[in-house]
Amino acid sequence: MFKNLRNYLVPYNQKDEEDPVFSEYTYGHQEFELSTVEKGEYIFFHAKILDDRYITAYYQVFDKLFVSEIKQDPHIVSKYKNHHIRNGNDSDIIIFGHPVYSHILQKPVRLTKELREKLVGAKSIDRPRKVIMNEGVKEYLLEEIQKQQLIPLQDVALTTNDIYHLRESDIENLIQNKPQILGESFTFTEKQKVLKDRTRLDLLLKDEKGLVIIEIKKGLIGPEVYEQIKGYIDKVKELEPMENVRGIIVCRGFDSEHSQSFYTGYISKGKIEVYVHAWKFDLKKIDAVDVIHI
Repeated sequence: MFKNLRNYLVPYNQKDEEDPVFSEYTYGHQEFELSTVEKGEYIFFHAKILDDRYITAYYQVFDKLFVSEIKQDPHIVSKYKNHHIRNGNDSDIIIFGHPVYSHILQKPVRLTKELREKLVGAKSIDRPRKVIMNEGVKEYLLEEIQKQQLIPLQDVALTTNDIYHLRESDIENLIQNKPQILGESFTFTEKQKVLKDRTRLDLLLKDEKGLVIIEIKKGLIGPEVYEQIKGYIDKVKELEPMENVRGIIVCRGFDSEHSQSFYTGYISKGKIEVYVHAWKFDLKKIDAVDVIHI
């Protein structure tokens, strides 16, 4: 049915707005990026987790529409939540994945050096744009993906039911309902507490040492998050002068070597605690030595 079709590797990073939206099989971008994509082609999405990249989903393209076209159809507008439809330019393009032939992988496939070379040769896949795959490798990749899905779940370190597909509010609810995930003595006190300057802190917990402010970030963090939570700590101390107040950041890791160095000093001095979440949403408290090697 489909002839002379290309297939793509596409990186994504959902620090900010969710796109691709895996729950509805949509992917939006500016016109120049998606104008050459045709129906029937495959897009394999990959994301960086710590130091490796993994394929976590793929779409077979079922349809492709300009945002200007979508806005003329209230049925599409009401059904799909991709942020390009509401906040993008009319010239942006939305790709719709086939509901049968598009899949979110339960077990992601690591893009090893050998697999990268087979799929794209010497081309870089880390840049923020799609890369055309070599001819004839799509079926091989689909077979490798299928093999990976047959591995017993208990033998898999990562699953695609990961932090990319959670909202910060989901993480917040999880910690609220089970604060012991941070330590046995933690208890929930308040959620989305509004401070004097109208800012909100995510969670307020308590343990035997005092009040604990929890700042949740779905993605990687830089030094600005420390400044944010430090501001919350100072404001809560004004409200509760008799309480010891400290802060915990829950995140996926650090966004640069500079950020790692920045947090090393503050963690080692006891100024802040950082917990890193993994794909199965285990939480691991890190110390200064962990930061150096993360």
